[in-house]
Parts: sequence; structure tokens; C-alpha cells
Amino acid sequence: MEDLDPAQTEAILRDAFPEECDRVGGENVSDLAHGHRVASTDPAGARFDVAEPIALLANAVTIAGFTWQLLALRRREPKPPAAEQIDELVLSAVPESAALPREKRIGLYVSILAARKIGGL
Repeated sequence: MEDLDPAQTEAILRDAFPEECDRVGGENVSDLAHGHRVASTDPAGARFDVAEPIALLANAVTIAGFTWQLLALRRREPKPPAAEQIDELVLSAVPESAALPREKRIGLYVSILAARKIGGL
């Protein structure tokens, strides 16, 4: 089974969630992509809370890994499933993914599908 590596994960996060990634900072995005826990403090020292975007990105990492595996299992099909089909499968297998707004999940799947296509996978 092919795994989603941290560099791919980080690229997908930056593509699907550019504002959230900017808000939490590059080092934190990299740490999340590598599966590390991240402190909920603003890297720029500003006085706003970054716990919400960190939680969103951490959830997205889990969804991305599951989706990558799902697509690897289905790669011999004539065409990949649509983002809406992926969403149904992800929600049934990873109920916690519902915490991420639907439009954010769909954007994440689109980024994953694009990354797989670019990588020839």
C-alpha cells in the first residue's frame, strides 16, 4: 500500500488550505504533515488564537491519508471517483471528518486528486 509522504501532505495542505497554512506558519504546517503535535500559539506572536486552524489542518491530514489510501486501492478503475463519492466514503469510514466543513473536504479531495494525477499515481 502506498503511503502519502509528508512532503506530499504538506503540498496538499498548502493547496487546499492556503489561508489556514499562512495563519499557523510554515513550521507548524510541516510538523502537522509529519504527524507531530503542534502547540496552539501564533508563530508571529500576534494575539489571536490559532487553535482552530491547527485543528482543521490536523483533521485534514487524517482525511488526506485515508483518501490517498482509498485512491490507491481504486487506481485500476477507469477513472477516479468524483469528490462527492470520496466524501461519502470518507464520512462513513472517518466520522470525525464531518468536523471539517463540506466545502473544505471537497477542496481537499480535489487537491489530492490533482496531486495523484501530477505524480502519475
